Amino acid sequence: MSAVSLRSVHKRYPSRAGWIEVLNGVSCALPGGAFNCVVGPSGSGKSTLLALIGGLDRPTSGEINVGAFGLHRMSAAERTRFRTARVGFIFQANNLIPVLTAEENVALPLALGTLTKRERAQRVTALIDELALRPVAGHRPGELSGGQQQRVGIARALVTQPMLVLADEPTAHLDPRTGNDVVDVLRAANRNHATTLVVATHDPSVESRADQCFALRDGWCGTALRG
Repeated sequence: MSAVSLRSVHKRYPSRAGWIEVLNGVSCALPGGAFNCVVGPSGSGKSTLLALIGGLDRPTSGEINVGAFGLHRMSAAERTRFRTARVGFIFQANNLIPVLTAEENVALPLALGTLTKRERAQRVTALIDELALRPVAGHRPGELSGGQQQRVGIARALVTQPMLVLADEPTAHLDPRTGNDVVDVLRAANRNHATTLVVATHDPSVESRADQCFALRDGWCGTALRG
């Protein structure tokens, strides 16, 4: 189980008017193996924060550590290897491949790995069954409900057995009942797989179920709301 820590993290982007400061000295510690939640209004920097924690980008300044890995010191190639092997992503819009079945989408992250065909099949089968996707395993994304699509996305994020799972507004396009079901699945997956889960959201139902919550506003992180 790997804790995530950020120390004085800044992220700026150039613009015609100068620089835009998206994150302004964020410092926080997210416990390993927990369901962590980052809340804040749209534009507060939640997605940028997840991108930095997941190694998709690097901070302008400051330190980001995931377990023993110092992401702020890594090159682009090192960050690619880190996130491929150790991070699972759950996207707001699912990002499923439309021409692949649910089962094939779940298996996709294993395609370039070192597992045997049998080992890949065992992992995929276990997650398909765990997330109750067996009846729709042969269906393509367009044939699935929103909740089923998100379950496929969760299974795909877990199939590499990552140390860290990041979810960006996973209930944003779902009705309240389906959204609650997805939170149930995330919570169960977090407990069953002992991964560190970080969810960016403005959904109160997600916030209420997390072990720890931080508020992000105007580029800085406030005190823990809970935890």
